[in-house]
Amino acid sequence: MLVHLPPHEKAQGIRDGLRNLGQFKVTNYGEEDWLGIAPLEPQPHAYLTARRLCDAATTLTPDTFVPLLEHPRYEGDEDTFKSRFEDGDWRTPIRRYADEMRELGTSEAQIGALRATFLSTPLEEVPAYLCGELPKLFAAFPEGSLWMIDADELLNRRLTLLRMLVSQKLAPEVYDLNIGDSSAPHFLTLNHQSLTRGLDLGHVIDPLLLAFYPATLGFTMQWMPSTVVFLTGQSSSMLAKYPATPWALYDPGFQSPVESMADRYADFIIDVGSGPAESLLQWWVTRLNIAYSFLLNPTNFDNGYGNHEPMRQLAWFLTFERLIVDLLLIDTGFSQSELARQISAFDLLDKAETLLGYDRKSSGAGFESMLLRSRMLPRLEEVWANLPVQARQRFRSRATRLYDELYEGVREHTYPHRLTRAAVKVISEKRGKTVAVPTEMYTARLVRALRNSRHGFIDVLTNDERRWDRALLAAHDGYLPSAFPDLVALLAFAMIADFDSVTKKAWLPN
Repeated sequence: MLVHLPPHEKAQGIRDGLRNLGQFKVTNYGEEDWLGIAPLEPQPHAYLTARRLCDAATTLTPDTFVPLLEHPRYEGDEDTFKSRFEDGDWRTPIRRYADEMRELGTSEAQIGALRATFLSTPLEEVPAYLCGELPKLFAAFPEGSLWMIDADELLNRRLTLLRMLVSQKLAPEVYDLNIGDSSAPHFLTLNHQSLTRGLDLGHVIDPLLLAFYPATLGFTMQWMPSTVVFLTGQSSSMLAKYPATPWALYDPGFQSPVESMADRYADFIIDVGSGPAESLLQWWVTRLNIAYSFLLNPTNFDNGYGNHEPMRQLAWFLTFERLIVDLLLIDTGFSQSELARQISAFDLLDKAETLLGYDRKSSGAGFESMLLRSRMLPRLEEVWANLPVQARQRFRSRATRLYDELYEGVREHTYPHRLTRAAVKVISEKRGKTVAVPTEMYTARLVRALRNSRHGFIDVLTNDERRWDRALLAAHDGYLPSAFPDLVALLAFAMIADFDSVTKKAWLPN
């Protein structure tokens, strides 16, 4: 793999950075601006490692938490922080926040206070702090356990080097600012479009902890670039009676589900014990390692002639992490506007389609394919077969039920006279003929038509190129059941669970 570098005088350290920080095998070529690189590590690489620290039966001592001190958290440049906080100590506002949370007294506020205090406790005091706090948690969750997800610093280093190579293409003037100036700006291009920014890896553990939403399997605590996870040993419901929050009073009620949330989720979230949760956490870490090993290996992104394409590599990385963002918005939005969950589901399917190899010309085909039960259930069965054995039937049943509920919900909101036993009659506006579209195909195309109205209905209802969308919408009142975003979240989970097939464009069945 050949990498095009900025001129030597503008970025003198990047060559050594590729060799020493990026841990690439480096080969020099005749031309100074080109370098051959190859990763030294076997693939996939263990960017994340799950370590079980303790449970309720553990006799806690400071030695229990030695792994935390062996992999200390990143706390930034103290001199930089001093100018940004009133007393020069970044910990002060975090401690103030923790005190405010404790006064609220709710269970979630107590966890918020715990997380904040954990983050603001000086490194050398963390073991003693945990020795004092964990017994309280274990009293509330006797089957709970504490884990450290150790993050290899190579992840952040590779991402930093990638941004430098992208800047060479998109903002080369930044290198001019770096000549002899140690205060020059860092490479910031699209930095805040990354979920983790290579440091806050707890966010990519959250989809596993929310896999059974609206229950949770635990929570994370920042230890950047690593993260600490407390598994509760049980699925703990996060449902709250209306209004769950003050702003729920102003929910427009648009697309609000008619069924209760308890009925929607009960069979999926109950009785997830400590054994399955611990197995799933370790399994999820292996899935993430496969994904990040692909995304951070530049040899997976060449132009067909052995030349690295940094912008394509960064595009994949950001799209993957933004897909996780949409997944989390669905998972955590169960008490919010149903319309917001649907929009996140539309966005997620768009990103999924892109990762699966569909371009603008073929856009829509992958989106619709993922909503076809007859195609997807056999494919999902292959994914669930690689889950820890205790979880397979639960996910298998969940997928079947969501497809069924989606189709049933769509048919319930279709004109009865347009329904046949297994299809919906659609009148072609252009030809004036009635076409019987099978229910699953009608559902997939209807959802896509509604997605096409994201920017409003002017184009959909007035542009003759959208005749088919109009014909689909004419038979339906426009309501989408809550099973739709729930199903999309499950599909995203399955994509991450089998990301190797995603990279080979083999995740969707032919």
